[in-house]
Amino acid sequence: MKAKIQYHADLNQVVQEVKKLLPASADWTYELNVMSTFLNKNNPEVVATIIDSTRQSLYDLDQRLQDCQVILNGYVSARKQEQQTQDLDVESLREMASMIQPQGDADGTTS
Repeated sequence: MKAKIQYHADLNQVVQEVKKLLPASADWTYELNVMSTFLNKNNPEVVATIIDSTRQSLYDLDQRLQDCQVILNGYVSARKQEQQTQDLDVESLREMASMIQPQGDADGTTS
């Protein structure tokens, strides 16, 4: 049985956390060589077992990569939303500043 684990991280730490979740390697050369050896020895039962084990490992790898992808997609969305909010805040401040700046009169004085 599998269980999803969820925890929170500061937005600035998300990329570092995903790096920790990424698999260290995905090299299946050893397994392929062993399968080839056992097939040469006409021992398909062992090869079938190795294939099953390798497929389970690939499934786990796929699940981990999917988790990383979902996290990074959420991170990108949050960053975009954060940037849009900052852009709106800056624009709002500019609008407010233009409203409170003294206006020049026709004679060149300010009120």
